[in-house]
Amino acid sequence: MSVQRRKERSCGKCGNKKNLTLHHVLPRRWFQDCQIHVTLCRECHNKVEIIIHRLEKKREKRLSICEYFYLLINFLLLEEYFPEGEIESSHDVILENPKAARKKNGHLTTFLKKTINYLEVDNCFLEEIIFLCENL
Repeated sequence: MSVQRRKERSCGKCGNKKNLTLHHVLPRRWFQDCQIHVTLCRECHNKVEIIIHRLEKKREKRLSICEYFYLLINFLLLEEYFPEGEIESSHDVILENPKAARKKNGHLTTFLKKTINYLEVDNCFLEEIIFLCENL
């Protein structure tokens, strides 16, 4: 993605249009070939990276692929998000926060469609989340 294209976007978390970066959903240190990313401002990018590093350190290993995706969806939707152990199902988070899901619909559905393509499987769970986001 070019720098110019990034300038036309906004942060998927806070809506800021300055200091935009690309957050790789699956950390490049573990998944070098994954090109699924979400646009975040520098501040939000730093926050989500801290959350990821804390969880990886606590567990002494990387998270599962699904956990990285759930973590990002939950981070985008929830005002305060600091998981201590288990990462809550994104399905539940969306149902409990319909206003936030409506507000972030474009970012979430684009991200989820890329995720389905990356995983190269029919994933009813992710498709259901897209349906929820588009119909709340």
